[in-house]
Amino acid sequence: DCDGETDEEADCQCPDPQGNLNKTCSDGVGVCLNEGTFVCNKSTGAVYCNAEAGVAGTEICNDKVDNDCDGEIDEEADCQCPDPENNLNKACSDGVGACFSEGTFVCNKSTGAVVCNAEAGIPSEEVCADNIDNNCDGEIDEDKCILNEAPKTVNLNTKQEKVNLVLPKLNETYQHVVKSKKERVMYQVVVKPASNNGVRKKVIKTSKAKIQIKDLPSGKYIIKYRVYKKIGKKKKFLTKVSKKIKVKVK
Repeated sequence: DCDGETDEEADCQCPDPQGNLNKTCSDGVGVCLNEGTFVCNKSTGAVYCNAEAGVAGTEICNDKVDNDCDGEIDEEADCQCPDPENNLNKACSDGVGACFSEGTFVCNKSTGAVVCNAEAGIPSEEVCADNIDNNCDGEIDEDKCILNEAPKTVNLNTKQEKVNLVLPKLNETYQHVVKSKKERVMYQVVVKPASNNGVRKKVIKTSKAKIQIKDLPSGKYIIKYRVYKKIGKKKKFLTKVSKKIKVKVK
């Protein structure tokens, strides 16, 4: 400007052949995108954009945002799930009773949520007196349960018109169903002749596991038994009838 000074910044202007000066501009992509304006850098003599890109973060799954500022959105290989409760990798569970299953909190990258990967089992019909919540409703052995089979462990021997029958101990398997002093768990044992020989069937009700069946004439007999709960004068069967036990009395 022929004033005896060279490139004095107070008065100089930057060459702007593209006409960008004072126009809007931007820097960065995704969440790093910031806008600015083309200005004159008087120390370098260049027109430049004064926008400054933001700092890239961690890619968050399924938030529709380019968090790590790489030009891609929600790429599953790199993304992480928000975890404000800090549950990731902690133990978790799903279901109750027989359906109970354990797992771990994991990141579901397709939904962007921290979820428990445990899968509850499939409920089945409630079985009486097994002390298990089979139908997974939070209750055990409720009244609508189905009868399970009678215990299968049976020992017996015969000697001169007597049959000694040894069944599983009731207090070990069924005592949990007793809710008050008025209730008792008992066996009902039925002894019938294998053929019509004029001998009447015997019905024995007892809470003992060791049962002696007396006064049986020689012949073949079929023994069946089941478990029931006695409530005052009423009774509720807890098991189906056992399979036939064939006995020969000599």
